[in-house]
Amino acid sequence: MNSGVRFFLAVMLGVAVVGCASAPEPIENRIVRGSRVYDGGIQYEGDLVDGRRHGWGVQVWPDGARYEGMFRNDRRTGRGTFYWPSGSRYEGAFLDGRRHGEGVFFWPDGTRFEGQYNQGVKHGTGTHYSAEEQVVVCKKEPQQRAQVWENGQLLSQVLNAPATSMPTEVAVPSEAAGKGLNSSASPIGNSLAVAPVSSSTTSGVMRSAPLPKAAPVQKSIAQTVTQANSVAKKTENKMSQWKEPYTGLSFVRIPGGCFEMGSDEGAVSERPVHKVCVDGFWLSRHEVTQSQWQRVMGDNPSGFAKGGRFPVEQVSWHQVQAFTNALTARGSGGFRLPTEAEWEFACREGGKKGLTHCGSRRLSEQVWYEDNSNNGPHPVGTRTPNALGLFDMSGNVWEWVSDRYDGRYYNDAPEKNPPGPEQGMDRLFRGGAWLSEAAFVRPTLRYHMAASRGYNLLGFRLVWRGPTL
Repeated sequence: MNSGVRFFLAVMLGVAVVGCASAPEPIENRIVRGSRVYDGGIQYEGDLVDGRRHGWGVQVWPDGARYEGMFRNDRRTGRGTFYWPSGSRYEGAFLDGRRHGEGVFFWPDGTRFEGQYNQGVKHGTGTHYSAEEQVVVCKKEPQQRAQVWENGQLLSQVLNAPATSMPTEVAVPSEAAGKGLNSSASPIGNSLAVAPVSSSTTSGVMRSAPLPKAAPVQKSIAQTVTQANSVAKKTENKMSQWKEPYTGLSFVRIPGGCFEMGSDEGAVSERPVHKVCVDGFWLSRHEVTQSQWQRVMGDNPSGFAKGGRFPVEQVSWHQVQAFTNALTARGSGGFRLPTEAEWEFACREGGKKGLTHCGSRRLSEQVWYEDNSNNGPHPVGTRTPNALGLFDMSGNVWEWVSDRYDGRYYNDAPEKNPPGPEQGMDRLFRGGAWLSEAAFVRPTLRYHMAASRGYNLLGFRLVWRGPTL
C-alpha cells in the first residue's frame, strides 16, 4: 500500500471516528445547586455547571453588596437585581457583569431612571423621575424627564414627556458596586432557562375573539356579580365550585387562613419564613388551556400548539392581563392572577408544612416533571389533584402570579394579604414545569422574568372575583 493510499485511509478513518463521537451532554442536564466562597469573602449560592456559576443564583460581597439574577459562564448575564450597600439598586439586564440593555436604577431617596444602557453606562432613550415628583399626594401626575444619552453623556431632555416613549425590555448590565465587583463571581440563573425564550408573541396588538351575539336581555358585569353575591348569601356561602360559562374554566373555593410562607432551607429568595394571612378566594382548578385561550383571544401562541386541554404557554405576563380583561368583559365577574401568597397557600393545601410539592401524595402521582413527562406538557387534570381539588399546581407548566419581584420583599412583607412589591420590572412565577427536576417543583421556589417575555414552559391559572367567602 503506497503512502498516498495510507494517507487517504487515515483521513477517512479520522472523519469516521469524529462522525461517530457522541454529542456533548446538554448543559441543562449538568446544572446542580450549590454554593461557593471566592477570594475576598465573596459568597455565592445557586446554579452551577462544572463548578462555574451558570443559571440563577445569589452572590453577596463582604461590604453588603448583593446580586440576585442570572449567570452565564461565570459572569452576570441576563436579568438580575444588584443592591449596593448605600441603598441604591439596579433591576434589569446584564451582559458580562455590566448593565447592558434596558433597566431601572433606583437611588435611596426614591429617584429612579428607567431606560437603556450600553456596557455599563446610559446609552439611548430613558425617563428620569426625581424623588419629590413621585410623592402620591392628591393623585397628582408625576413629572417625567424624557432623556437621550450617549455613552454616559446626557444629550437632551424634555420635561413632562409621556412615559410611553420608554424602550421595551432588553438585556442590561449593572453598575459596579465598589471593589470586588469586577470578580467573575455573579449570581442568578435557573434550570427553567433551558427552554427557548420568546418575545415575538408580544409584538402584535392583542385582540380578543369576536363577542357572540347578545341575548335579548344582556346583564352588566355589576348585575352579574351582585346576583352571584346574593345567591351566595342565600345559600349561606356553601357553594364550593363554580364554572365560568363561556370557557368552562372551573373554580374552587379556597377558604382563607394563615400560614408560614417561605423556607429557610431553600434559596436566599425563599427566606425568611414569615407569617402570612390571606382572605378566602376562588382559584381555577386547572391551568388555562389552549382551547380556552383561543376561544377568548382568537389565537394560540403556545410553543406546543396541540390545542384542546393542553395548557396554554409561551404567553407573557402582559398577554395574560389582556386575557383576563377580555374574559372579564364577557360579564361573568372579574378575573385576575393569584398573588404569590395566595398561590403558595393553595399549593400547600391551606398552608401545610413539610410538602415537597403541591400535594400530599407521591410526586409521580401528582406532578408532570422531568422523570415522567416525556419531554413535553400534558393535558391538564391528568395527574391527581391536591387536597383542595387543584390540579398541576406543581409541574406541567410554570404559572405566572401577579406580584413583582424583589429578592428582599420577604424581610418586611405585610402579614395580611401581601400584594407584592410596589416597584420592580420582573414578575414572579411558581410551581415548576415538565422539564423541572424534583427539587424545582417545591412549593416555596420563586423565579422571575421580564413581564414582556414568555416561553414554552410558562402558563397560568386565574382567580375569580366571585362571591365573598
